[in-house]
Amino acid sequence: MNSKLLAEIGRSEDIWRLTSDQFEQLVGELLQKLGYSVKWVPGGKDGGIDIVASSPDRDYLIDVKRYRTENAVSVELVRRIYGVAESIAPDRPERILHGGIITSSRFTLEVESFQQSVRRRPLPEDGDWLREQLSKYAPRLLRGGIAGNAL
Repeated sequence: MNSKLLAEIGRSEDIWRLTSDQFEQLVGELLQKLGYSVKWVPGGKDGGIDIVASSPDRDYLIDVKRYRTENAVSVELVRRIYGVAESIAPDRPERILHGGIITSSRFTLEVESFQQSVRRRPLPEDGDWLREQLSKYAPRLLRGGIAGNAL
């Protein structure tokens, strides 16, 4: 990914001015900063997968959801991404494959129960995680940070 959106985010409100594609790219940039190799999967025919983030032995198939705080990500969405990852896993026996969702919002209570009930744990990262990562890696935000539930 060659996105430079992290450098452009000066205030938390800037997140809402991004297009959906730009928001996905911003999340991809954050994952690169965290050490993952990232491939952005643009378009709608991706089975819900927006980003493939890879470490030396794992791949994370990630759906990115930019929701307001009052709109929680449902367990149905997490199950769908988990199912996509599980359906691909047999074709990639050399890799550990996980599904995941990164959101600007939060997850319903059922998501945690589902996550604990499955063999390959899905990766749910919420708005708190996103705020924390932006405050670390968006250089213009480093001075002011992101307040509370501003996302």
